[in-house]
Amino acid sequence: MALSLAGIGVTPYDHFPHAHDRLTQATLLFGVLSFGLCLVWTRHGFESAGSKLGWLLFLMAAGAAQVVFVTLSSRGILPSRPALPLMQKLFVFMLMLWAGWQ
Repeated sequence: MALSLAGIGVTPYDHFPHAHDRLTQATLLFGVLSFGLCLVWTRHGFESAGSKLGWLLFLMAAGAAQVVFVTLSSRGILPSRPALPLMQKLFVFMLMLWAGWQ
């Protein structure tokens, strides 16, 4: 996740749009996989069940918001810029917060 996150920073969207989007997708994929693995295999001494549930609900809310933003943008209700880049940055920031928490 960290490598793909760093890749986002070195491939600005205005110069490398396809690479930037792929690296963003990879960051989200690896972040969700990492989150899922830690959710399942972390012992309660490391992180409480309440903390795990809180992060899971936070991730689900962020994913639902992403779906809403993409749907509204694809229907022309919401302009794709700045809505989608902002949502992308917020989602990646949330994954960074979780990684830092871990």
